[in-house]
Amino acid sequence: MAAGDHNAVIRAKTSINFLKSYNCTLPVEIFHFSSELSGTDKAFLKDLSQLGDGEGAEGKGMKVTVRVVEGLEKGHGWKDFHIKGAAIQQTSFSEILYLDTDSYLLRDPTYLFEGPQWTETGLLLWPDYTKSHATNPIWRLLGQKCRNEYEGESGQILISRTRHQDLLWLVEYFALHHEEYYGFMGGDRDSFRAAALLLGKKWAGPGRLNAAAGVALPNDPQGGGHTMLQADPEGKWMFVHANLIKHGSFPKPLWAKIHRATNDKFAQGTTYGSIEPPNDGIGEGVKLHVFADPKLVTEMSVFEGFDQGLVTVDDWDSYEELKRFEEKWFAFGGVH
Repeated sequence: MAAGDHNAVIRAKTSINFLKSYNCTLPVEIFHFSSELSGTDKAFLKDLSQLGDGEGAEGKGMKVTVRVVEGLEKGHGWKDFHIKGAAIQQTSFSEILYLDTDSYLLRDPTYLFEGPQWTETGLLLWPDYTKSHATNPIWRLLGQKCRNEYEGESGQILISRTRHQDLLWLVEYFALHHEEYYGFMGGDRDSFRAAALLLGKKWAGPGRLNAAAGVALPNDPQGGGHTMLQADPEGKWMFVHANLIKHGSFPKPLWAKIHRATNDKFAQGTTYGSIEPPNDGIGEGVKLHVFADPKLVTEMSVFEGFDQGLVTVDDWDSYEELKRFEEKWFAFGGVH
């Protein structure tokens, strides 16, 4: 993780509390820039380093370490995009699950390091809602034809540093020269997929597309989306990436509705990263609309001329793995 301001530190604590509740014993490292924290936040981070103490599964405790990114200072943009690649490079781990502090796990992620997708590729990426248009300069940079594929979303990345050191060097290069590259990558968001494509590397990912989840709004059957819901390789929801909830105030329950593409599952035995038929038609006709007024929310809809049935709206509690998430989130220190 990377946590460099007070709100991010609070989210990191919530995320660690979730991991502890699953008896997860994976060690955690939290990175920040040397110049960005107040004295209060530094004390909070020191408390975080003790948060993992205690007995977990098989009598082991979760070790939490707070570290300063070396050789790099905080930039002046509204997001610290360039810390992500550096943090992954400088971690003491060789097999890494990087999490944004607002991407909360629904269960112990240890099994992700044991599945066939990880064994075969050493790289799991998760999709965003959008695809790169054929006119995007990214394709000229890569020297490739436009792929009928969703862009990457870097709120969660599973990567073997020993198998993909070259990819990480390239991601860091993009970050150091972000003025040139991030404009058509959405920041660091799609830089990992771009690097993998440029180097000819295969990756795996979730067994279904992400969904938009959020509150129930009057006169709107879909509700106001503020969360990217991401799945594991088997298609079971795994990450609650609440990336917009920090930008507004929402009524409870915060998580009530899920809107997703009806055709959102990759063919059996395949995941994100495969664009072979029938995966090239997954999510076809569905788009995400972002509303900025009166608050920043998302909503899935269909392109003109497509059947409205291409979008499905589910109740949050209709999925067993999502039940009681909000209750735990508040109990573990979640704020919005």
